[in-house]
Amino acid sequence: EQRTTLHAKLRDKDFIPTYKKLLKAMHKKAEEPLQEVVDTFFHQLEVRGIDYTVFKSGARGIGSYFKKLQDKDYSDKIRNATVEKCLLDINEWRTKTKPNPALTDEFLTDMQALLIKAENERPQTIHTINSCKLSLEHINKVSLLAAIDEEVHTQNEHKNRFLLAETNILLRQLIQDGDSSFVFERIGANIRHVMIDEFQDTSRLQWKNFRMLLVEGLSQGADSLIVGDVKQAIYRWRSGDWGILNNLRGKLEAFPVVEKSLTTNRRSEEVVITFNNDFFTAATQVLNRHHREDQPTDCTPLLDAYSDVCQDFPEGKDKAQGYVKVSFLDNTDRMTYEEATLQSLVDEVERLTTAGIPTNRIAILVRKNKFIPLIADYFKAALPQVNVVSNEAYRMDASPALHTLIQAVRVLARPDDLIAKANLAVLCHTGDGPFRWEADQLDEYLPVSFVAESESLRRMPLYELLERLVELFQLHEKSGEEAYLLPFFDAVTEYLNNYTADYDSFLRYWDDKLCSKTIPSGNVDGLRIFSIHNSKGLEFHTVLVPFCNWQMENEQPGQTVWCTAPTEPYNHVDLLPIKYGNEMNNSVYHDTFLKERLELWVDNLNILYVAFTRATANLIVMARQKEKGFGVSTLIKETLQQIRPDYEVDMPFERGTVNLPQCKEEKNITNLLVQRPANLGVTFESYNRPLEFRQS
Repeated sequence: EQRTTLHAKLRDKDFIPTYKKLLKAMHKKAEEPLQEVVDTFFHQLEVRGIDYTVFKSGARGIGSYFKKLQDKDYSDKIRNATVEKCLLDINEWRTKTKPNPALTDEFLTDMQALLIKAENERPQTIHTINSCKLSLEHINKVSLLAAIDEEVHTQNEHKNRFLLAETNILLRQLIQDGDSSFVFERIGANIRHVMIDEFQDTSRLQWKNFRMLLVEGLSQGADSLIVGDVKQAIYRWRSGDWGILNNLRGKLEAFPVVEKSLTTNRRSEEVVITFNNDFFTAATQVLNRHHREDQPTDCTPLLDAYSDVCQDFPEGKDKAQGYVKVSFLDNTDRMTYEEATLQSLVDEVERLTTAGIPTNRIAILVRKNKFIPLIADYFKAALPQVNVVSNEAYRMDASPALHTLIQAVRVLARPDDLIAKANLAVLCHTGDGPFRWEADQLDEYLPVSFVAESESLRRMPLYELLERLVELFQLHEKSGEEAYLLPFFDAVTEYLNNYTADYDSFLRYWDDKLCSKTIPSGNVDGLRIFSIHNSKGLEFHTVLVPFCNWQMENEQPGQTVWCTAPTEPYNHVDLLPIKYGNEMNNSVYHDTFLKERLELWVDNLNILYVAFTRATANLIVMARQKEKGFGVSTLIKETLQQIRPDYEVDMPFERGTVNLPQCKEEKNITNLLVQRPANLGVTFESYNRPLEFRQS
């Protein structure tokens, strides 16, 4: 509905210019009262032949307040301790040791009156200015996006196409009158019982569509089942809305909702369970305390979401088992924070493996995928005996064989490119002697057949050329390279189905996309690295969580929130992208700011919850000792200090002792349906298929 209305308004070419003109006029008018105060202040100083530094503390004194107003800085930070004192006492305007005769009581009383007037006007001024500024910041992008959206829909209508992303919208339009029979008719079945799993990741639009089916079944006396956990809602970027499950209490329309919480944790050891109970109970209190700093009431949705966070330990299981360690790292004289974290990871893995924990029982969980290859490379250099396994760790450009292939194609595509030939020669150089960089000697490092067949190779189709290069450079004989070669040739096949087959286009495709593509690690034993999102639903004996230093808010610079303004004239545009930040908090978008802040807090607290609850026996967390702003490290620090008031971050927070995995006897399984498949090696082979043409 908002899209339709907005499109109708934007078809008027004068709508956006009129809107911008109106808000700019409001902006200017809002500044006038404060600028009048500023003009009066500086005029009074000029009449007396003094400047704003004449007051106590000079350029840093109360005069700087009016100077900042003159420079159009109306933010709350200009109301500092000096301003507070000067509002109450005119003697705070002047120095006691060297009194200036121009600063009489009468003059200072007038100046104080101007200060009081400015502070009375400033809050409303900054509120209006922020509202206008935020509303206009991305207004041109709204117009552009609307034009693109309308053109896409026009093209789809002309070509009889439909965007898959709009399936839920279409379904909602078809059943918005509550006619469930339409759905049953289309699917050819009458659904009475509905079960929805992972309900915390359901979007508002999906729930509107599902809700009707649930209500229809309930009206016929059939029960339905919804399964979910608000604390594991980490897919808001996919439109998941944990608030639906959080608010689904008591009744669904006229039908009662029976809640059943599974309170027994059969996955983890007691120390891990107890720590998570204490940590997340305290963390919600810490966040609520931050919420109460600028709000009069508790953050009820957050407290409700984590009201059932405490879990019980199953009876009959050995107690006092498990280990938790939280350490805070930072820059040192020898290492950056990043290097210190990587080295700490290596040290912890060495300690754990020495204690008797095999690497295939250890997992490293990270918030961002960019850390995965970083950790894998560091382990490869520091602990080469440890096999690191991750679906994201093995990029194609990490393969020497693929580098050789690509450089060989560059040499064939660009015969005069000596840099490409030199790179290829370096990759082929296997001797112990020094490498000679003379251009006329580079061919000596290349396979003789490659140099001899260069002309014929340039005429070959891309796929056949790559196969031939594998054979000429004997890349298939290099250990471990099959894992890269096979996915690479699959990607080449996919490329040839969609793009032109010339060498230069393929090289650009490699540089832009294919080089960063990762290959699956398969069923390989070793130390596993996952993103926290990919680890959801899994469990590991020992979990290490490094780089716990992302921001609770504003993790993405320039983050925007789509808003509908509540008041005139800002709401003339139905939807606006508003930059998230403190300015948004002090504007007409204040309520949306509070809602988005809550969503961000829950997102990041849930990510921590998912990471911490993956561990069955040992949990090791690495945060940052000093960070800017309010981040996860600060949350962890304040939470631990609430759990243990005497805790200092200079030392690790520890509970329990390192727990070793129990050795289970291998059972001789004869049932083929439950046997684990054995890993089979795959080799890369290329075969010449000479074609012979005969005339019939």
